Amino acid sequence: MGSIELQGRTYREQLPNCHNFRDMGGVEIAPGIFTRHGLLFRSGRLSHVSKQELNFLQELGIRRIIDLRSLDEAEAHPDRLPGDVLYVQHPMDEGSLTLESVIALFRSAAQGKADPDLHIRGSYRSMPEQYGSHFRQMFSMLLSADYMPTLVHCTGGKDRTGLFSALFLLALGAREEAVFADYLMSGFAGERLAEASQRYARQFRKYDIELDPVLTYPLLTTRPEFLRAALDAVYVAYGSIDRYLLEVIGLGEGERQYLRERFLEVAR
Repeated sequence: MGSIELQGRTYREQLPNCHNFRDMGGVEIAPGIFTRHGLLFRSGRLSHVSKQELNFLQELGIRRIIDLRSLDEAEAHPDRLPGDVLYVQHPMDEGSLTLESVIALFRSAAQGKADPDLHIRGSYRSMPEQYGSHFRQMFSMLLSADYMPTLVHCTGGKDRTGLFSALFLLALGAREEAVFADYLMSGFAGERLAEASQRYARQFRKYDIELDPVLTYPLLTTRPEFLRAALDAVYVAYGSIDRYLLEVIGLGEGERQYLRERFLEVAR
């Protein structure tokens, strides 16, 4: 995991209100071969970024923002956007990670009738099939001749965005070790998790839900078993990641070679 460095990828000082932001560059795909910086970024929602942070996003050269949140999520917490950027809503309205689904989950969890950890694992198991057509469209953007530096985000920047990012690295030929290391850079931990869970739990009071903050942990953290659930579902259904990428995402060897030429570079 030494090839995956936080410094220079996360910009936490410059973007304190943009959770889980990072440049997808700098990941070692093979010995001496890394993803390029400045082409693809990922984050959580941009609802609370300051004017100074918006200026910094512009300085990074981001020209397109793809919002994966469901329409109700985006309406509840609209993005703040830097100037001269193309904003693309690509709502993943299916599944159990939408605002409506999370409200229902926490209402049941507060009554002792649901387990958020099992809920998230189940969500990950279903995502490869559920979001396959979405991922196909997103990869077509990565392959387009008019590609521009792009930021992809959902609400937390770790689940929907996390699986897309994992598939991006796998399509480039990354080892699973590198994919998991990148995935685990997202989410809260330690004191930051305790503080975030308190804030997150308070948000659900407006839905008349009094929630133990501990119940929010699975929605605020990344755990190896979550991503493992998604990849295992792919192996069970398709036998290999390569077959899934070909049959569901539409990435044959020609498309993957084009991605490598665009997004990879040899270390200097």
